[in-house]
Amino acid sequence: MTTEYTDRPAARTVSGHAQSSQGPARLFRLDGRRAVVIGAGSGIGAAGARALAAHGAAVVCADLAAATSTATAIGGEPYRLDLLDREAVRAAPDALGEIDVLVFTPATNVRRRLVDYSDAEFDRIVDLNLHTGDEYGKLY
Repeated sequence: MTTEYTDRPAARTVSGHAQSSQGPARLFRLDGRRAVVIGAGSGIGAAGARALAAHGAAVVCADLAAATSTATAIGGEPYRLDLLDREAVRAAPDALGEIDVLVFTPATNVRRRLVDYSDAEFDRIVDLNLHTGDEYGKLY
């Protein structure tokens, strides 16, 4: 199956593999695309933001601390988003505008034994790691 994009060269099949008229690397270019990476402050989110930028996307690095260091490193745009603030989540689609790619990788952890977590720490981990995907998925 070949996906046709009006702004990209048509793909053709060579020996069962899709190939762009400009070579295989062109298939993964994101020039002119806008990506939002939620959780871009560190870990997988930061790596994803770097990869998207390397492939030509304009990247918005969203995180609780605005992912400023990631955004600065890749020439992206920082955006502060607290996923546990439902009003901020509901406002994000309007604030972010049109996007082509959404990467959702937020997570948190407390680096000590589970039995040593406070109730507030435990609740925050469960809320962020397990519940935010459902809430955000309703908006986009």
